[in-house]
Amino acid sequence: MTMSGIPPSTQIVDEVIDHLGYRWQLRLVRCGKPNCTRCPHGPYWYKQVFRDAQGRPRWLYKGKSAPKTGGDEP
Repeated sequence: MTMSGIPPSTQIVDEVIDHLGYRWQLRLVRCGKPNCTRCPHGPYWYKQVFRDAQGRPRWLYKGKSAPKTGGDEP
C-alpha cells in the first residue's frame, strides 16, 4: 500500500465529491495474476468512507455504477 492507502498498481481515472462531501474515485486496477492479458480491469468506483487512526483514507468498493452526486446517496 502507498501512503494514500491505494495500491501502486491502481490508476485513478476520475475523482468526484458527492453532495454529502464523500470523495469517489474511478480506478483501473491490476489483478496481479502473472499471465493476465486483460489488465488493467475496470473502471470501478471506490468511495472514501473514513480515515483510520493514522489519518489514512479507507476506501469501499462500489462497483461499475457511477455515484449519485446530488440525490439520495446513503
